[in-house]
Amino acid sequence: MKSKTRIFSEEARLAKNAKIKATRLATMQRRKNQESITVDLKLRNNKLSKVKLAILNKQFTEAKWLWNAIVAHGGSEGYNPSDDTVVIKNYRGEFETRTFSALGGAMRQGIVSDVEWAEKATKEKAAKGYKTGSLKFKRSRRSLPLKAHGTVFLIKGNYVRLPDVGWVRVDGVHQIKPSHEIASARLVRKADGFHLHVTLWRPLEDVAFIPGVETGVDEGVSQAVTLSDGRVFDFPIEKSERLRRLERKVKGQQVGSNGWFKTKQMILKEFLKVTRRRDNAANLAVREILKSENVFMQDEQLASWKRAPGSGAKMNKNIQGRVKGKLTRHPRVAVLSRSVATTSPCQKCSVKTPHAPSERVFVCGNPDCDYSKDREVHAAENMIIQYHAGAKLRKDFGEVKLRPVRRKRKVSVDTSGTEGCAGGGD
Repeated sequence: MKSKTRIFSEEARLAKNAKIKATRLATMQRRKNQESITVDLKLRNNKLSKVKLAILNKQFTEAKWLWNAIVAHGGSEGYNPSDDTVVIKNYRGEFETRTFSALGGAMRQGIVSDVEWAEKATKEKAAKGYKTGSLKFKRSRRSLPLKAHGTVFLIKGNYVRLPDVGWVRVDGVHQIKPSHEIASARLVRKADGFHLHVTLWRPLEDVAFIPGVETGVDEGVSQAVTLSDGRVFDFPIEKSERLRRLERKVKGQQVGSNGWFKTKQMILKEFLKVTRRRDNAANLAVREILKSENVFMQDEQLASWKRAPGSGAKMNKNIQGRVKGKLTRHPRVAVLSRSVATTSPCQKCSVKTPHAPSERVFVCGNPDCDYSKDREVHAAENMIIQYHAGAKLRKDFGEVKLRPVRRKRKVSVDTSGTEGCAGGGD
């Protein structure tokens, strides 16, 4: 299929560029009064015909071809995504040329953009002294970018129109309200089928919170999340008995056999159910916490807690990491530096009294002070006090900062031509 080239006059080109600029400025102005959220729509497997299912699987296969072709090319610079053919290396180690039959031009451009973002992120890491590598070839592709709603994809009622697939039935459309603005989406392949992760922008006035209320959030091992008002969110969700049975079964099977692959697929499906239960518990806690206008928490060292004897197993089945990840990215949450003392200072006399982790009640060590309180509630209240006293911060209100990558050994890297290996949307 030959690509069509449109020829514009100089006046038409300038007019089009001016229109694009005006639209972009208007969008940026709207975004100041909006916040982004992501909702998960599930494609109905029993409503997918064999033809549509084959096209969806083919799109993920061709996306893997394209990613690996860009890596072999040396990066996204100079790569032409409009080419309908790609050179791949088959299982025999031979190179052959194949034609895209299911992956459209918009999806190809999106994958090239994923590579560009991966390269940019890795160059920034290398410039800060992190140890980085080059882009890696992928054995599979788990997500496909869908950039523009209304052109690349369209949501209408309980149906979604996907490129080269057509209309498919989805569940979960009720999460999208009339006031929400659909921006983009990603088609994701999971163990239980296909999902559509839709990015929305909702007006800030749709976000309900109680004005003037401030809440401190303390995370721990014995109690996952404790608030300054005394509420506790602790949801240790164990693996299901079926998942444990399947894990025992796969150990006795021959690796690579048909039975081994079937059992591994069942394990992925069962583990996905456990993951969703933990995600739902974390979402419940975050929703209750964000009912306060201002939230204060500390950059707790969860990774080191997991390495402590007896703590890792309990934390792996709870919600501390999920809650922290969601809150630290929210504009109404201030995060105190991990160096700020929140447990030892007394709220009454300001004397610092060290306490062992096993001591669950804070008792002031000053003989002239009779202050005592539950350890977690005391720490959560101190976070509010320390913030207003000007304590060192990792993130202040309005800043949206992701947790930095764990620092590795510093190496001398020439960042002029460095290529990256960041996620690329997978």
